[in-house]
Amino acid sequence: MFIGIIFFLNGKGGVNDMSSSLFLAAIEMQFDYICKRSIDDERKDYLKSLSRISKKEVAFSELDDYVVEQFASIDQ
Repeated sequence: MFIGIIFFLNGKGGVNDMSSSLFLAAIEMQFDYICKRSIDDERKDYLKSLSRISKKEVAFSELDDYVVEQFASIDQ
């Protein structure tokens, strides 16, 4: 994303208030864009992680009896 910035020079060779407010607005928009982009990327990574975990999960009721019997331990 590119935001063009136009600097208006006043008669004294400096940047006037209008261009500095445009510059600040451009910086604010760029910052907002970067924040929104990073939040969206984190959300996508989180959803991918949940998807990977859910593919490996098995419900307790779907386990075979011999697997459930291995969970138990008997004191002697």
